[in-house]
Amino acid sequence: MIRRTVFFCAYLILFNIAWPSDHDIGSDIFPKDLNQLSLEQLEQLRDQTKSKLDHLANFNLSGGVGTICFRTLPQEHERVRQWVQIDLDRVYPIDEIALIPAIWQDNENGYRDDGFPREFRIIGGTRENDEQHLIASVKADASMLPRIAPLLISGNGVMASWIRIEADLLSTRFHDGRHIMQFSEAMIFSDSENVALHQEVSASSNQSTGIGAYNSQNLVDGFLPYVMDAAEGQKSNPYLSGINIGEHPSLTIDFKAPTRITSLRIHMIEQGDTVPHAQQPNYAVPPHIVFEGANQPNFSDAETLWDFQHRNLFQISPIVSKRLDPKLYRFVRLRCVEPFRFEGWTRAGKIVRGSRLGFAEIEVFSGTQNVARGRQFSASYDNHDPNRPLTRLTDGHNIFGEILTARNWISQLARRHDLEYQLPIIEQSIQYRYENQKAKLRLWVGIASTLGVLAIIIFLVDRILRQRAIFTTRERIAADLHDELGANLHAIALLGDLAQASKHSPEKSGENLERIRALVGRTSLAVKHSTNMLETPGLYQNLPLEMRQISRRLMSDLDHSLEIEGEERFEQIRPRKRIDLFLFYKGALINILRHSNATVVRSKLTLGTSQLELTITDNGDGIAKEAPNPEPPSLKRRARLVGGKLSVIPSSGGGTSIILNMKLGRS
Repeated sequence: MIRRTVFFCAYLILFNIAWPSDHDIGSDIFPKDLNQLSLEQLEQLRDQTKSKLDHLANFNLSGGVGTICFRTLPQEHERVRQWVQIDLDRVYPIDEIALIPAIWQDNENGYRDDGFPREFRIIGGTRENDEQHLIASVKADASMLPRIAPLLISGNGVMASWIRIEADLLSTRFHDGRHIMQFSEAMIFSDSENVALHQEVSASSNQSTGIGAYNSQNLVDGFLPYVMDAAEGQKSNPYLSGINIGEHPSLTIDFKAPTRITSLRIHMIEQGDTVPHAQQPNYAVPPHIVFEGANQPNFSDAETLWDFQHRNLFQISPIVSKRLDPKLYRFVRLRCVEPFRFEGWTRAGKIVRGSRLGFAEIEVFSGTQNVARGRQFSASYDNHDPNRPLTRLTDGHNIFGEILTARNWISQLARRHDLEYQLPIIEQSIQYRYENQKAKLRLWVGIASTLGVLAIIIFLVDRILRQRAIFTTRERIAADLHDELGANLHAIALLGDLAQASKHSPEKSGENLERIRALVGRTSLAVKHSTNMLETPGLYQNLPLEMRQISRRLMSDLDHSLEIEGEERFEQIRPRKRIDLFLFYKGALINILRHSNATVVRSKLTLGTSQLELTITDNGDGIAKEAPNPEPPSLKRRARLVGGKLSVIPSSGGGTSIILNMKLGRS
């Protein structure tokens, strides 16, 4: 019973305490979708996330001086609606809108967005039929802000000739805490083309400083706060000509056949990773360039595609793009109207001055395809740097790696933000699981140690109980033999005396001999089953009758009576206790016969609902007042075996009273 209880407790500990459900782990800390994953799945998700990040463009912020963003006028309250609208040149199916945040360098937390609205709507419509559609309604949460990455919003293919951004809850700008809305750039993609580039912009308010940083047209000038830093592709140094290449140098590319030209994109020479930058962002870029398209090799039919001029640093960025009216041209030429003037020192320590030209890449697009990639420009001059050949202009790579399309680049930056937000949560969830496993391991070790100690205790207790059971069995056998065999032998002796006394009365003598024979048979049966008297067939099944018979046999020469109250409750007494009760009664009568010299014996057995009391009173010699332990040892032992309380006291009329009290149990 003890072992079963201990093992049941161990079962409860192992399966109800030491093994909490994974669904309860970190339910207030981690997203539910992560909480439902196993540790192995979380580790796979972490590795997949890191692998994806390895293939995404990096955040490499542009340095130097340039335009920053579009900004509304400061407002006193955050709930002042502000809006900005981009009018497109025609109706387009809108696939995606990218909002590029204005970026602020926080001295404590590094780079982050500045003035990005916390609640805003994007609406698209057409001028022709005055229709408008709600494209998106955005409420920024922890996964969205703060950010330096583009925010991508699906356009769902809505047909629109204008897009409006309406902010309902403004953010504060860092330097004074006033409420504004600002964006570095808004890009509207129809397929892979940014149709917002250089379109007209109107706004509810505009903190314009003229040539400065916050003009509304900055929203669509194509100048981004990033340097294109792809994670893949071979690195390539930019093209840079020699010095003194003439006042009007030019570069020409031949497509071999008329090609539909839709846009141009030029990449300035990257400044590398030096801090601070050694050159200005317009290094080697002529202040005035004209891109021309033609179908005749001598450009007699030339048409101007792009007249690009930059007179200050606010008119240039690492990447400059121009959308064109699509036309067919076989040749495209870059012609310097005003050259870049270089001044520097030679290794010999002499000053050198002269014109110079350089770009990281020149892209010519026909739709979404860069048709210039892999072709070679020809130059109007021969002064080339052998370490930076003309092929660098069209190899499709910069010093960081592959050059991406605008939409692909912006999409990768946005995806990087999402994954970099998720990765720490995944790692924290994994760490939580690791800690939980460690706690489980510690608990398992503790349980194993506890169970080991319990096993030792069980072994020792079981051994003690076995030894006690052996002792109890021996004691019971000895008591049963003493009480049953001793009493029967004494009864046989008495019956023998009676038979001897009645030898002249054959009838009485025969009766006594018959009683002796029955008692001998009973004694033989009791001795045979003395190790377990419960196995003795028919023994003590009718306890009241057995008690009356034994009292008549033993007390035949004495004045004796046995009174039983509650005889119908004898069924409440267990079989083993019936035997012990009978043997106790029998042993008490034998003790009276042997030691008391009594002539009168009165026995009374009372059975209550839960208690039993047996009182045996005689008029014999009594017990000595000075006797410290008046209870006979055999009766004390039998009382202990029956589970009762024994009292031996002088009776009121002289003699002795033996009283046994015991609780009744269910049979």
